[in-house]
Amino acid sequence: MHTKNAKFKKSLISIALMVTFASPGRSRAHNIFDIQQRCNNDEGMGLCVPHNQCRTKKSSIYFYRDECEEIDGVLQICCSKAQMTVNETAIATARGATCPVRYKTIANNSTSKQREYPFMYALGWQSKGDNITIKYNCGVALISANFAITAAHCLHDEEGSPTLLRAGGRNLNDTLTPNIKISECIEHPNYSHPAIYNDIALIKLAKPVISDESFACLWTEKHIEDHSDVILLGYGQISFPHISPELLLKIDLKIHSQNDCDRDHPPGNLLGPLKNGISDKQICAIDSKKIRDHCPEDSSGPLVKLVHNDLYTVPYIVGITSIGVGCASTIPGIYTRVSDYVPWIENIIRGNSSLA
Repeated sequence: MHTKNAKFKKSLISIALMVTFASPGRSRAHNIFDIQQRCNNDEGMGLCVPHNQCRTKKSSIYFYRDECEEIDGVLQICCSKAQMTVNETAIATARGATCPVRYKTIANNSTSKQREYPFMYALGWQSKGDNITIKYNCGVALISANFAITAAHCLHDEEGSPTLLRAGGRNLNDTLTPNIKISECIEHPNYSHPAIYNDIALIKLAKPVISDESFACLWTEKHIEDHSDVILLGYGQISFPHISPELLLKIDLKIHSQNDCDRDHPPGNLLGPLKNGISDKQICAIDSKKIRDHCPEDSSGPLVKLVHNDLYTVPYIVGITSIGVGCASTIPGIYTRVSDYVPWIENIIRGNSSLA
């Protein structure tokens, strides 16, 4: 396994994606991120996909196309999973508003998920020559069947690139939880360690995660209201098998205004990591009460905004931790603004990236 820089190449082609880019408060996702609509054909339940992504009889195209919308002038047809030709192993089971729908379903079925944030995983480094000891010191959020999102600086650990993910939920020491091997680490092409600009990376899994109940929703809008409530998720830095179980920590923070963050983090304040000051592709958040006596120690956990509805609450990832000093501190933490990187994420997951 090795780390690669993925060259950005924007594409607006409609394709089946597992990742949910749902805009909060809207009935469906961005058009270019549409997740396929459910439909029925003579083989049972199917999904609406572009006609050239389905191996089916030509006559069936005309019979079933009325159930599927035309997207960007491309005919969509009802296709069973077995007939699909797209590369993603698992295909979404709904479109657009899957984020709220999925979390509503989970909330009404307490036995389906025991974890409050099922998309939360930990990056692990297996010690060389030691098949037992695994170090976990970075958080990661699952965003599709094959990909997770984290901070690029985590790929520059002194022990090299991470080798596995662990879905520990609230407890990383849960021995019943299997590890998931990593096949590739892809950091943003404009990231330059140790600076924390463009501090975002995707982790490709060796095998897909089947259940789409575990995928995170990504915040796609540039604006996020100042002083609004957010939650920081993360684990402590731990090693197996020498210490007691570590729990997933959840810390309440508030969005710090860009002007205030510029004042608190002037250019050169953190030397190399933030030599040019705060950019508009970063978000700041702070513990307004400054009363925390414990904080997540990993420096890549997601910053989450909860969007409430009468029936359910949807967690959206708005940022990825670069410098998490906003907990129990008068200095705000710095987070990569996820919405600015949605086109890059889309491009990688679609498999259209060309390596630099």
